[in-house]
Parts: sequence; structure tokens; C-alpha cells
Amino acid sequence: MNHPNPRPFPHAFVGLLLSVFLFAAPVRALNLITNDTFISDTDPWSLQLAYGCAATLSNDNGWGRVAITTGGSSKSSVNLQHTLRETLVNGVTYTIAFDVRADASKSIDALVRTAAGSVIGGSYGIAVTPATARHTLTYTHTAADAVDARLSFRVGGDTIAVSVDKVVFARQGLSSQLLTRNTDGTWTFNTLSVGGKTWNAGAYDFSYAGYNYGEREVFVDIPVATQTISAVANEDITDKLNAALAALPNGGTVLIPAGTFRVGAGKIGNAVNVTTDNTVIKGAGMGVTILKVDPSYHSHATASSRQSATFGTGVITFSKPSSSSWLYGGTATTATATVPLGARAITVADATSFSAGSFVVIRQIMWQSFVQAYAYNTDYAPRSFRWTNYDASNNPLFTDKGNSFCYYRKVLSKTGNTLNLDVPIPHELNPANMPVSVAALHVASLRNCGMQDLTFTADPETGAAFELSLGTTVMIKGLHNGLFKNIDIDSFRSLGFGTDYPVNVSFLNCSASNAIHCGTGGAGYGFYIKGQNLLFKNCTAINLRHGYTTAAPQTNNVVIKNCTSIDYRFNTNITTGESVDDSHLQFAHGILWDNHYSKDAGLLLTNRGPLSSDAYETCGWSIVWNYENEGFNTKSSTNNDLRHNFLGVTPAEFGLVVGAHAGEGPAGIRVNDGYSRTPPAFSLVWGTAVTSSTLHVGPTANRVLYERTGTPVAESIYDIQFAQRAKLLTTSGDITVDNSDSASVVSTGTWTSSTFSPGYLGSNYAHDGNTGKGTKTFSFKPAIPTAGNYLVYARWTADVNRASNVPVDIVETGGSVSTVTVDQQANNNTWVLLGVFPLSPTNAEIKIRTTGTNGYVIADGVRVIPQ
Repeated sequence: MNHPNPRPFPHAFVGLLLSVFLFAAPVRALNLITNDTFISDTDPWSLQLAYGCAATLSNDNGWGRVAITTGGSSKSSVNLQHTLRETLVNGVTYTIAFDVRADASKSIDALVRTAAGSVIGGSYGIAVTPATARHTLTYTHTAADAVDARLSFRVGGDTIAVSVDKVVFARQGLSSQLLTRNTDGTWTFNTLSVGGKTWNAGAYDFSYAGYNYGEREVFVDIPVATQTISAVANEDITDKLNAALAALPNGGTVLIPAGTFRVGAGKIGNAVNVTTDNTVIKGAGMGVTILKVDPSYHSHATASSRQSATFGTGVITFSKPSSSSWLYGGTATTATATVPLGARAITVADATSFSAGSFVVIRQIMWQSFVQAYAYNTDYAPRSFRWTNYDASNNPLFTDKGNSFCYYRKVLSKTGNTLNLDVPIPHELNPANMPVSVAALHVASLRNCGMQDLTFTADPETGAAFELSLGTTVMIKGLHNGLFKNIDIDSFRSLGFGTDYPVNVSFLNCSASNAIHCGTGGAGYGFYIKGQNLLFKNCTAINLRHGYTTAAPQTNNVVIKNCTSIDYRFNTNITTGESVDDSHLQFAHGILWDNHYSKDAGLLLTNRGPLSSDAYETCGWSIVWNYENEGFNTKSSTNNDLRHNFLGVTPAEFGLVVGAHAGEGPAGIRVNDGYSRTPPAFSLVWGTAVTSSTLHVGPTANRVLYERTGTPVAESIYDIQFAQRAKLLTTSGDITVDNSDSASVVSTGTWTSSTFSPGYLGSNYAHDGNTGKGTKTFSFKPAIPTAGNYLVYARWTADVNRASNVPVDIVETGGSVSTVTVDQQANNNTWVLLGVFPLSPTNAEIKIRTTGTNGYVIADGVRVIPQ
């Protein structure tokens, strides 16, 4: 009997990790407090007690509760403290913020202390009551850099219990030389000249990645028709799922109830097929609806073919026949001028066959000088050019469409022979190098589909040897416009999520954990990424070999934002191989790693040489923005560099590394343009650890711009670009109401107009002055044209002094009220989705209340969008 690798993370613990790392990882990169919400336990918080004093520290529903039984003679007799995770830097200003309450009114101190105990900042005499209050302090460190400084709450002097939560000790004013914040809250991307080259982090706009260009995080345009699966526990529901999908010929939702069911029993290849547009498979929630991949499922009938089949089939597959082959195109016209990086227009010889709404495939096959520069190997003579096809006489042809820059785009409008496109082009296309073709999409793509609120598990494959189970859990092929939300693949065979050239797809709050097979030949991949305009947001990869892997030149405009990688491993019998997030096959480009967190896992964007089907330069260009790495991977038997889990970036063309940060571990952050992994030696020549914060380029070929080691940079490229584009996002039927629209707003109590915090909608925003709690409301009344379901958004200027618990009432058709609580300390100047609600022309209202709020309440604007 075969057994899977030990799974150190059972489902319940994965859920905890999701809550801790998935959502806390971006904060960890900026907050010097590592357990800001006390969510798991109280460590690394500790109590210091004066002689004769007694108190206990416990987790009270996420609060750190100090229960004092003997409080001593002063506040300093009982001290709750936390050693800061980074050195305090001379001249830098920090924000200290926390929620606090006590069983009865008392006074406490919040102090900054050196490792030796000397007080160097903070505030004395903070009044605390049983009502929760948020306090915000600032501290400028004016002494020498302080290692192991501490935040201390002095709470002694009596026997009253004190509780603390949401503690932040964050560096203020972090910025990059590549960015300038304007007085209106927008950002300017600066062009800099370093190392003889010019650099601009905003040369390409990543904000179009994802479902509906990242503008929607809920399904839209899904028919109301539903099919509900009826099954008993542990029943195989594969046939029932396929039957339910067939019963929705025009799309709709297949609902799977709470419970644990099996899928794939006795099936080969695609066990469950979604082939109809506008179709969703939905469970009752992660950990509530669990689908277990049956051991008898096989990716292919022939054992020798199962490895390759895993990259094209799945237990659940979203695809129309041949939809992933869109990159091969059809009859074409050609471009007549160069298309620059980031352009959204292309001029062609003849545009008569295209119109607004047309889908086109833009392609440039790789040309001889390009291939010679990046994938030429004389060891393979007479076929030394690796990225091309050959004739019978071994002459390279450079006609293979698979070796091409290739982009799937929608035509928004046409001006003469110029086509205006929906998404920018992430690589320069110069017809002087090779013709640039533009062809109508020649296959039928599956459109507007996805999956939500499910957990998958898997046991080893029947008949497979230890660590050789094969199969993909979820495969997405050629899907255009898809959403996968709250999908937890708690264990899988060799691939968790496989993508085969989908376009404009979002993965939100998804996880891939506990690979059964982490061996050679493409196994142990959580998110195997081949596609474009993809958004991975708040996703987690745990106990895998490769969590996030980008592959192929048709893979581009990929955003990996606020994601987490934890505890990567090798095959049990392979103790010196790589276990990293990485780029794998030729020239994936336009990859943004934005606020990524790794622990016992690394990030490798390098030249793989002739590995992986002649990969060579596997990363064309990329941006790594605010990357944090910590831990030392003990799963390697040798002290190799990959064990150190650092960031290795050496792209073919260019790369930006901004805010890379090594929290722990000996290797640090390394930049080396000359890195190459060439067998048989597999030499690991990484260059030296970068320790200077000076803006500079990599040492060999000046291809990587590096800035700010150990200093995470506030903001994110994706957030900035999306927020600036979102101000212009209005389509037919969208209704926006600003706080200054007097005909559409009603307020009670005194609200103050302000322009103090930039980035607001319109000419100003309103706030409640943090007074009169419960007596003030601010209502937006959009002019709804017809009754129906609407997406409701709100926005505000966020800050640490804002309320984190603002109730927003949505008055629905018929008069019922739904209340959503929003945190106005987060999501600065972005449209935040409150939900989908039925609204009526007669009574639609979005009301902001101040009842029980713990800070300033902001009213800036709302937007409603018909679903």
C-alpha cells in the first residue's frame, strides 16, 4: 500500500495559516510587530513582572489580555512587551497604533525602549476605559540605530485586566526614488538613469490583469438558473456534476452543499468538464464543502503518458475543445509600425475585417538574432538554435508559432487602420525584426466561468509508487474572463491549479498545499501558470516544491499580489534540488511580484539553461516590489544556496527589485545578471549579498535595478496603477455619487469637509470629527433607473486614525436593510466592494453610521453598478 508524504498541515491548520499568512503577509512586510492581532497565540509578546507581582497573558478572541492579580505599586510593575522585528533607524519616523480597553478606567504607558531597557520614546498617561479605543502615536528615532528595540505597554499598579489588539509599529514615509506622490494623491512614476540605462517602474500598466480587468471580485452576468447536487457523505458525485452542468445549456450555477464527497472515481483525463459560457461551480464554503479526489482517477489511461497529461487535463477542467490553442491564430494582416512596450494601439496594413468588439491574436515569431542572443547552444549542433523549428537539412526556419510573442486582445475601437486594444502590450514588437501579424481569434473560447467556496483533498493515485502520484486538481484551458475565489486545494497529487493559456482570470484567496508528489519531471506545483492577464491575489502555497511557476513566452502580464509561500520541500529522495517560486520555460515576461512573503521558500527568476525543454532565459522582464523572505530551509542535505531561500533575479532584458527584504536567514538578497544554471555542473554563482540601500544595477550586464535592501516600500505597483485607472472606470449604467453631490446626499449631525488626506473623489471628503458617535449619519442616494441587483462600492481616505468598524447600511428593494462593516484604516482611495444588493428607484440608499466607531469616520463616495 502506498502512502503520501506526511502532511504537516491538516485542513484546520491550513485554514489558520490562511487567516494568518494570507491576509497578514502584506502587513508583515511593513509592521515591526509580528503578532499584531494575537490571532494564533501570544508569542512573541511577553510579560515582565516586578518582584511580588502576578499576571497572566492570554489570547482572548484575538485580543492580548493581561489579567493582573497582583499589580504592584506602579504601572511599570507589569509590563507587556514585544521585541521589534527590525532595527530602528536613525532619522526615521514611526507610527505606533493600537486598540486598548480595560475592565475599569485606568492609565497606562506605551513606550519605546532599547534592548537594555532605556526609554527612548512613546507616551505616558494614556487613559483607558472599558470602551475600545484606538490610539495613534508617532516616534522619530534620533539616536544610533537600535537593534532589538521593544514596544512596552506598562499596565500595572492595580488588579484590573487590560486587553490590547491590532498593534502596529510601522515605518512612516517610505518611498521609492521611482515614485513621487502628488498633492492630489496620485503618483508619478519617475524615469531614472542608472548604470547607463533608463528605468521606469510605470512603463507598463499591470492594472488590467484579472477577471473583468480586475474590476470585479464577484461573478457578473451569470444566469439565475441553478442546479443543486444531492448526495450522501463520501458519494462520488462526478456524474452528477456533469449532469448538472449539462442541464444548464445557457449557463448558471451548480451548487454543491456542505459535506465531503468524492470526485473522479474510475475517470480518466477530464473527469468534470465545464464547457458552457457563464457557468459557476459553487460550494457552501472552504472547509464546508470538501471534494476528495478518488485514488482511482488517472490523468491518462496509459501510465507512461500520465506525466505529460497532467499539464492538459484535470479532475475539474474549464475548457471548450481546442480553446487553449488560440495562440496559433488564423488568417492575418500585419503591423506597419513598431508597437512600443505598454502600447494599447496597433496600426495594421488592412483593418477592414476588424471592428469594435473583435477578438484578435497579435503574434511575432522569435527571430534569429533574438534566439541567438538568448537560446543558442553549440553543444546541440547542428540544431544550435533552441527556440525554432528546422527543415530536413537542419536549417532553422523561425516559423513555429509556438515560439512567439503572442497576445490575446479585444478591439475597443478602430480609427482608420489603427486598432485600439483593451490591454497594453508587454513587449516591444518591431516589424523590422520579424513580421507582426494580427489575426481574428480562430477558436471558440470559454467565457465568464469559474468556481467558488470549495476545498479539495486527494489521496495517492492507485498503483503509483511513493511520491509518484500524478494528476491536476483544477485545470483552466483557454478560459477568457474567469474567477476562482476561495478555493482551497488542501492536498493534491502533482499539480494543484493548472492553467493552459487562459486570459483575464483572477485567483482570489486561493490556496494550494501539501503536494503528494514533489519529485522531478514537473511535480509539486501549486499554481502552474501559463496564460496572460492573470491576477493572483491573497493566495497561499504551503509544503510544495514550486508554489507559483510562470512558463512560456505566451505567459505575460501576470500579477502575483499579497501572496504567501511557506515551507517548500523536495522529493523525499531528492535533498539537493530546488524548492522555490520561479520562472520555468522560455521568456515569460511582464511578471509583477507585489508584496510577496516567503518563509522557507525562495524566488528564482533566472536563466535555467537547457533544463525544462530548453528553457534558457526563462524570465524576460519582471518587477519584484516589496518582497520579504525569512527562514532557513532545512530540507536540503547540503548547504547549497537554494537552501538559503533568497531572491535570485537575473532576467534576459530587465528587472526592478524594490523593497526586497531578508527578515531572517544568512544569505540576504542577491542580484547577479550573469547567473546561469547549466548542466552538468549546475553551478550556483549568485553574486554577493546586496547590503547597500544605494540605487544601483546588477554587476554583470546592468540588467537589474536594485533599491532598498531591508526596507519595504509603502504602496504597491498594482494598487497604485489600479487606483489611478479606477478613477476613470465608468461604463454605461454605472452610477457614482460624491459626498459633495448635494442633490443625492443627506446627512445628520455635523460633518466637516476636508482635503487634508489626498486622493479623494471629487473636490473633498467629509468626516465626523470623531465626535458625537451614534448621532451622525451620512447617506448617499443613487438614482437607480430600474429595480435589480447592483454591485455596491464605497471609498474613503484611509489612515491609522480612522475607524476600523464603520457600519454601512444598504437599503434594499422592499425596505429591508443589510449592514456591512468596513475598516477605514485600510484600502486607501480604492473602490471597495460591499456586495451585491437588490436596489429600487424608490428607496435606494447607502448610509454610513458612526454608532460605536473607534476613530474618524469618512464619507467620500459610493458607486453602484448593475449586475
